[in-house]
Amino acid sequence: MDFQTQCMVQQGYSRLTRAELESIKWGLRFTPTVCMLGSACGLLMLNPYILFGLAVLGIVPFWFPDKHPLDLLYNYNRVVAPLIGATRLPPKLRAILVAMEFDITKRGCRCCA
Repeated sequence: MDFQTQCMVQQGYSRLTRAELESIKWGLRFTPTVCMLGSACGLLMLNPYILFGLAVLGIVPFWFPDKHPLDLLYNYNRVVAPLIGATRLPPKLRAILVAMEFDITKRGCRCCA
């Protein structure tokens, strides 16, 4: 199991097969990539409105874990997923902290190894 697959299993996608994990790996990179590019644009343009908007975008999943706006854009837009040849993202299965706690208590800390 490669590093990215291990990370996806720790984040709650342990019920998926390897083929399913392989099919969603690009979709899981969409949101961080858009946020990183938005942050870079906001910093380069010295625009606090862009940075504030990204901060709000990052807080929304705290209250609605399955409703991240960029995940919804990725899943329900007919442009993004077909453009990169990926499938729709499944709903978040559990929080990352719960997954890491389970991993540390049951098998030892694999994220630090």
